[in-house]
Amino acid sequence: MIDETADVDSTAHIGDGCQIWHVAQVREGAVVGRGCVIGRGAYIGPSVRLG
Repeated sequence: MIDETADVDSTAHIGDGCQIWHVAQVREGAVVGRGCVIGRGAYIGPSVRLG
């Protein structure tokens, strides 16, 4: 689930089952692993890897 107000770059990879909440940002080349929850207003910088 990616909230409509979240800003997820087209080059970011979002794993299955992730939740990305209101006004969160996921920047260029970031990788968010399966099942991660990115909370309201969070900032995931360029090329960061989570999960």
